[in-house]
Amino acid sequence: MDYRNIFLAEGTVFNGVGGTYRLDGDTYTETIDYGLPGMVRFIGKQAVYQIGVERDTMRISGVLDDQIEVREVWVRVRK
Repeated sequence: MDYRNIFLAEGTVFNGVGGTYRLDGDTYTETIDYGLPGMVRFIGKQAVYQIGVERDTMRISGVLDDQIEVREVWVRVRK
């Protein structure tokens, strides 16, 4: 599957990557296939995360390329 990951700071895109992912139980593995200039050093690398979903909230935590700790919280917005 394809994914796109874009980080926003005050409405401006400053970093992002894209590629494929695999979900096995609560382990989420991303393989980075392309990225914006600030992230090209991670192309070809993997990020392995633990993922949990509770109601409208998804939490992801893990390490990108064995060096950068990542913690994300995604909340579904309902209209």
